Amino acid sequence: PCVLSVSPRQWQCRIPQWMLSQGESPRERLRKVTAGSSSSSSSSTKSSSKSRRAVRRVPLRLLYVGKPADASFEHVCDTWAAKVRRYCPFEEVRVKPGGASSAKNASADAQRVEEAGRALKAVGRDSYLFVLDERGKSVSSEHLAKLYAEACDKTSDGVVFAIGGPYGWHDDVRSRAQQTISLSPLVLNHQVARIVTLEALYRSWTILNGEPYHH
Repeated sequence: PCVLSVSPRQWQCRIPQWMLSQGESPRERLRKVTAGSSSSSSSSTKSSSKSRRAVRRVPLRLLYVGKPADASFEHVCDTWAAKVRRYCPFEEVRVKPGGASSAKNASADAQRVEEAGRALKAVGRDSYLFVLDERGKSVSSEHLAKLYAEACDKTSDGVVFAIGGPYGWHDDVRSRAQQTISLSPLVLNHQVARIVTLEALYRSWTILNGEPYHH
């Protein structure tokens, strides 16, 4: 409805009469439209920077229970891990699944106990631990970024996100955790959970830095 034409001397805008309020000139209408667009852009910028804050770059680890994956899957994980390393020291730690050294029909609880011992040894005593569990607290991307930043403020030893095996974590690991969170109400295969967590950690850093990746 607004027709712009270029002449050597100026921009011209012809606005149909039906778009004008009573007593309003085309120039006044154009000024309002331009102001509205500018306000919308400013609001978007403020929203993207709302969660921005300084973060201590303590070591970050993603611990997961599982067997070695194939090369193609590891390549995808390495790609996301490299993105996270732009912001802080980061490594992935694989915990051998429980039951490997015992009978194949080992109970689920026995496997969890075995995995818990290995995981807690890898986590260490002073790290801030996030346990990932579908029964944990549901968090948004912004909320996760906030929790992560707060965790970095509370530890110098590092932050650990831990993904359990097919039977989840033993109570010993749950009781050690400072936070138990859920990235999805669905039960995720540990490989899928690993990719989701890597992306979520990268997204958290972009939110905290006010970068446009998250919108």
